[in-house]
Amino acid sequence: MKVIGGWTAAAGCVALFLNACGGGGKPAGSASEAARTGNPGQDGPAMTVKLRVLSSPPQYVSGGDARVHVTAAPGQRDKLELWLNGERLDAALQEVSDGLEGVIRGLEVGDNLLEVKHRTANVRDAITLRNYPITGPMFTGPHQTPFVCTTTQGAVGRQPLVDSATPPGHRVIDAQGQTVGYSHNCSIDTFVSYFYRSTSGALKPMPADGSRPPDLSTVTLPDGRTVDFVVRREIGSINRFLYSIAMLAPFGEDPAKPPDTSTTRDSTPRGDRGALMA
Repeated sequence: MKVIGGWTAAAGCVALFLNACGGGGKPAGSASEAARTGNPGQDGPAMTVKLRVLSSPPQYVSGGDARVHVTAAPGQRDKLELWLNGERLDAALQEVSDGLEGVIRGLEVGDNLLEVKHRTANVRDAITLRNYPITGPMFTGPHQTPFVCTTTQGAVGRQPLVDSATPPGHRVIDAQGQTVGYSHNCSIDTFVSYFYRSTSGALKPMPADGSRPPDLSTVTLPDGRTVDFVVRREIGSINRFLYSIAMLAPFGEDPAKPPDTSTTRDSTPRGDRGALMA
């Protein structure tokens, strides 16, 4: 889930992997050429429409979502529709300088046909996306067991999700130390936490009560704006690995309901899990 940020301050947008443990088939994207034929009279520069995936190569999509871009002239954009596997998508695409951009969801495991159509039902372009489960594997072959799962260590500090009642797998225990199941995939629920940079230069957790820290510093963005130095960090798992994304965030966000950074533009940074390929 390619991490694109609307705020590119000193804190920047950092994506890194923390180790949590330890396809073959026809090439995806082959539908594109067929979709661009059979439309006589609609091939001039002003009518050209091009569909592509931003978050990863089309044959390596994971987790059921992907960020896509549609190149289209201004007069075309409000007339275009996205269709996934024969059904129209209700995707919130945002206008960018050369077309439309946004995240699509609902991909099935395996090959998915994504089409961009004119509202008169003419297919202007198409691409095949091959989607893999968020737990993997993607191209490394079957998972090995047993393995070392370290989600209880470091910045994560939580038990992996139970996905099996029996071993092999990492033993998951409750607060009393009793075994509640086993984890083959070493996955965790995605969670978000907030930090701020103090006037002394230290990175501190935001107050749990939501109050404004008296030593909250500010940072000046490349466009000249000065904003609070608040950092949102998202941690989740992909294919037995942990990822961490950190970016600037507005002060006062609700930790229980962080914005969907995959579709927000302008004043809020964007990010997308699908770009982080294990």
